[in-house]
Amino acid sequence: MRAAGRWTQGTDDLASHLHALARAAPKRAAGAGLAPFGWVHSEFHTSSLHIGERGWRLLDFAHAFTGPGLLDLAAWQGLAKANPPDLQRLRALIAAYIAAGGPGEAQAHRGGLHPERWALGWHRIWVVEWFLEQTHRWTNDPAKDPGSIKVVRRHLESAVALLHV
Repeated sequence: MRAAGRWTQGTDDLASHLHALARAAPKRAAGAGLAPFGWVHSEFHTSSLHIGERGWRLLDFAHAFTGPGLLDLAAWQGLAKANPPDLQRLRALIAAYIAAGGPGEAQAHRGGLHPERWALGWHRIWVVEWFLEQTHRWTNDPAKDPGSIKVVRRHLESAVALLHV
């Protein structure tokens, strides 16, 4: 955003968070390939599901990728400001996932962290990347930057806290 001449004032904290996360990433990324690993929807939550007379359908594959499946479990909580990341809730969801047949490795520590902390932290980094792309590429309206900065700041602060950076 700064290279585009935007977000040049009042955003030094964002740059500091991004640099700190980049320094910590090699250590915190450890275990990313543990099961579950494969196709990740990345926005797996109630608004991506359609349930009708002929069963359920998963929608909105715009940001699907191959990676750690715990990110989908972390995404289930959504991103509303009113619902901050809930470690206990994700821990219970991981346990239910395993009880339903998911791999036991889903409970393994990753990057020196409990799986729920790791997944929620990395999910927030994914969210920041998504918001930055939206702001720069799709919205591309400097008048809307203050709102985007606020959202990016909230999720960066959350990622830093969750990943103990």
